[in-house]
Order: sequence, then C-alpha cells, then structure tokens
Amino acid sequence: VGLRPLAFDPGQAFGLGPRLTLTADLVMREGGEAGASRVRIGGECELLPGLSLRGSADDHGDWRAGIALLGPRVTAHALADRREAGSPHAAAYGVQVHSADERTVLQTPGSRRVATLAVSGNLGDESLGGFSLLGGDATVSSAPLHAALEHALEEPRVRGVLLELGGATGMAQLEELRPRLARLRAAGKPVVAWLPWGAGRGDLYLAGACDRIVASPEGQFMQLGLRVEQRYYRRMLADLGLRLNRTSAGRYKSAGRNLTVDSTTAEDREAIERNLDVIQELFVSTFAADRRIARDSLLGVLDGRDWPAGELTARRVLDAVGEREDALAALGGLAGLGAEPSTVAATRLEVARRAWHVPARVAVVYASGGIELGRSGNDPLWGPTLGAATLVGQLESAFRDPGVRAVVLRIESPGGSALASDAMHRATVRLKRETGKPLVVSMGRTAASGGYHLAIDADRILADRFTRTGSIGVVFASPSLEGFYARRGVRQDVFQRGEWMGAFSPGKDWDPAFQASADSAIGRSYRSFVRKVAAGRKLSFEQADAVAQGRVWMGEDALARGLVDGIGGLEDAVAEARRRGGVPAGERIRLAEYRRPSGGFVERLIASSLRASWERHVGSLSLEEGPMYLAEPIDVE
Repeated sequence: VGLRPLAFDPGQAFGLGPRLTLTADLVMREGGEAGASRVRIGGECELLPGLSLRGSADDHGDWRAGIALLGPRVTAHALADRREAGSPHAAAYGVQVHSADERTVLQTPGSRRVATLAVSGNLGDESLGGFSLLGGDATVSSAPLHAALEHALEEPRVRGVLLELGGATGMAQLEELRPRLARLRAAGKPVVAWLPWGAGRGDLYLAGACDRIVASPEGQFMQLGLRVEQRYYRRMLADLGLRLNRTSAGRYKSAGRNLTVDSTTAEDREAIERNLDVIQELFVSTFAADRRIARDSLLGVLDGRDWPAGELTARRVLDAVGEREDALAALGGLAGLGAEPSTVAATRLEVARRAWHVPARVAVVYASGGIELGRSGNDPLWGPTLGAATLVGQLESAFRDPGVRAVVLRIESPGGSALASDAMHRATVRLKRETGKPLVVSMGRTAASGGYHLAIDADRILADRFTRTGSIGVVFASPSLEGFYARRGVRQDVFQRGEWMGAFSPGKDWDPAFQASADSAIGRSYRSFVRKVAAGRKLSFEQADAVAQGRVWMGEDALARGLVDGIGGLEDAVAEARRRGGVPAGERIRLAEYRRPSGGFVERLIASSLRASWERHVGSLSLEEGPMYLAEPIDVE
C-alpha cells in the first residue's frame, strides 16, 4: 500500500505530492504460518528535485536504506539491505531509463538544449479543411502550438525556444500565444523569432513578444497595412437578368448588400472605418511597446511598401539580419549555451508524469464553422459547417459527464441558420438548468450573429481583443432568375394554392407586397433576437437594440457596450470555469475536449488537394490582416 499525504491537498498534488511517499507491505509465504509473516513500514522522501532518500523496517528487525538520483531521463538507485542475525547482508543497484523528462536540478550542462517550433498558416481553434468554391474558413489548429510551448516551459533541459515564423495569420489565436511566450521569458527561457521569408502582420505581431527578431537578408516585408475592397454587382447582375431578393433587420447588417446596391452605405462605411482603426491601433500600440519604438516610425513601415530587412533593422523593427544559424547563435547566447546550442523539436517534448492524483475535469466544447441544421460537415460553396445536431450532442455529453465540473464553449463562427442557432442556444440554457454546472464562453476571432446567439446565456463571456462579435441582426436573401428567363425566352406557367407561395421561387422577383411581407417577418425575428440578448445580458430592449442593428464590434468595443464580460483567451475562460466549478486554486485540471468530427482520410486528402489548387490559381482573401480585409462574412442571421 502506498500513501502520499501531501497529495491530499489538491493544490499541492502535482508539486509536493510526489515528494513524500509512505508505504506498508505485508509479506506472507504461501502455505506458511501466519506468525512467520512480516509487516514492513517504509517511505521515500525527495529532499530536492532529483535526490531521494528511501528506507523501510519490518517487525523482525530487518531494515533497508537507499538513495536515488533522478536525472532528466535516467534514474540510478542504490539500496542496502540489513537483515536479521545469521542472514547475509545485501546491496542492490539499478538504472532506469525513460523517454519523458523529469523536472530535476541534476542536469549536466551538455544535456541542455533549445526547442524549435514552426508557426505558419491560418491559425484557428481546429483544423478546418474541406474544399469550398468561395474559400470557406480553412484553418490550422493552434492546439499543438500551445501544447509544445507548455512542454518547453516544463521540460527541465529546454533553456530557450526558437520560433520559426512563416506566414502565420489569425490575430486572435496569435494573441493567445503571446502569454505563453511571456511565461517562458519570465522563467528565464529566452525566445528568439526567426523570419526566413520575411513577415506579414501576424508574424510580426507574434515576433514582437520575443526577446530577439532575426530575419533573412532576402526576406520580404510588404503589404503590412490594412485594406478593404468593397465591390458591388447589382448592375452586372441586372445586365444578365439576375436579381437578389433580400431583406434584413439591422442598419449595419451588410451580408449580401453588395449584390443589391451600387455603393457603400453610410452605416457600412462607419463600421469598416471603425474596425480598421481598432485593428490598426491594437497592432501599433502592442508592437511599439514590445520593441520600444516610436509609433510614427512603426506606422511608416505599415504603408504597404516593400521594406528591406536592413532598413527595418535600422528602425528597430528587427534586431538583426542573418540566417537560421545566426538566430540560433543569438538564442544560445541569451540562454547561456554558446553559439551552437543543441536543438530539439518542441512538438516532440514530453514531461514525465509522477502524480497519483486524478485531476478534476473541465470540458471544452469547440463550436467552429458556419451554423446549419443537422450534422457538422463541409459545404462545397462556403466551407466547414457547424451542425446543430452535432454540437447539441457534444454539449449533452459534456454537461452530463459526472466528472466534469464546468463547461467552456469555444465559439469560432460567423453565424448561419437562425433555427440552428436557436436550437443550440436553447440546449445551453436547458443543460445549465438541469445539471447546475456553469458555462463560460470563450470567443475566438469570430463569434458573430448566430455565433453570438450561442453565447447569450453563458455565466461569463470572454472575447479576445481581435474578436469580431455582435452582428446582432437578421438577413435573408433569395436569388431571382425572372429577368434571365424572360431574356432567353423561358416561359413559366405557375400553379399554386396560397397567395404568397411564390416568395421563394427562383423564377420570381419580389414585388412590393412580397418585400413588405419579408421585411415584416425578418423584423419579428430581429426583435426576438434582441429580446434574447437583452434578457441574457441584463439590458433593456432599447439598450440591446442600440448595440445590435447588425453591427460587428471588436472585442474591447463589445466589452464597453456590455456584449461581453471581459477580455481574455481560452486559457482565461478555462480558469474562470474552474473557479466557478469549485476547483481549488493551484489544483491541476484535465481538459475534456469535444472537437468536430473529422472526415475520412480520402475525403481530407482530396479536399486538401483541391483547396491548394484553387488558392494557387484563383487566390484567397484574408479575413483579418494583409492586403485584403473583408468587412463581414455572409450569413443568414
């Protein structure tokens, strides 16, 4: 029997818990007399990380004493055995080799190294693949990056990290990686950013959180500003005999408006300008403070021109120009490992687990993609979809798991079906009531429209500074080919029962009566949406309506208007959930993660190939940074 008394305090279970172990053994020979059995009491005490003393004594006068030296991957044991009179003494020696690293002070200088980690791609909460004609929302999961940086912090032999940045986007996810870099630096483990190809805004934003930035002499630094291009197609569609029947509620609800008007409305212009100002200020204020450079100097770099790396070094945007070995030499110097430090891939790090304590669980349910009824999947036009049936089933499992103390709903969705959004929202309300467990919402880079609807009744809502949220409004659009048919001699004969049955026909333009009816129906849906927001956020209808109107707000603007409760990332949401779930401070927790089902291997392989071909020949637009910035994804709520 083994007992670790310090582990009874959950806050000490993972730190001091393994440092003291008490043992009791009963030894009885099979078929022997009970009086010949022996009872042995012992224990092991780790005086400091890496040095343990152990011993035991039995009721016949025998005793044992030993010592263990715990290296990062090798443990050496020595044991002396003092037996009763007339029996020979004994000594035992052993060596144990293990793959995971022990946290220990017994390290040789030669065993220390730096970890390397590549960061690239459009980062998101989950890897959303699939092929879609309009680009969709393909992302690369940032979870392995978080895990790798956490292991680099805990692994005893890692003395620093080299970040190899190459086209990282997704500002909300990059914002959530920065605190991990700060913790590494605070622990005396420097971080150096290496830019082999140059940098975009995302690369620079993450690099700013590092101790040094080194770039290749041939690196390209261009198009670092922000730009919106709004194109309007009403006249082109009219020339083809096409029309989009559209109705919306909310002055700022812009989805699909570029197909029905000829220029940017005052409301759309106001929203775009405001969001560009916020995004620019977040980048400039953060990076200028990181690098201790003047704002005006940095703003000059963001003008869109191609800047040579040497000029950016002179402006202190970069620290040095050189190759990868120069970046490693800089990191080795900061870490005290010399100009040629040993390296290991951060994704291959593993820390030894010695705790017996079973950690409390907090569930994290990921809600990613455009919202639809049915199961999650991939739409060939718009990309990955978030199915109501899938998410409700995952919420049921998370809330009803007896080991889960609280639930975090991580939202990364621009919206979608009003019916599906409402079904998922009602599930959160019901499960909170039936289980009594708290629900905390963490917003990724987009939690808008139906994505915001999911969050309304959470106990607390957190958004990143780069989160785009709100868009509380309703829009419906239906294409019409009536003019197209007429120009090409297509005859339509209509047979119906019900005056309004032609409202959704692709062969009919809306007349004023149809438009008025659609406006009335959308208005009812909008008022219902606003009432739910008002009830969930403890606002009056008038207050909720004033910040709704389909307007998209950045994180801090949403906080100022009462749409969210605080600024923070997924880690902050998990911390809030554990607090509300009654998990003591200092106690480690285990995340029970519920992610979207992935498609089959062949499906993913084909989709990846099609997407790569599409983007290579047609191109894609960034939603957040770079030369193109889209004001709002199209949704139907």
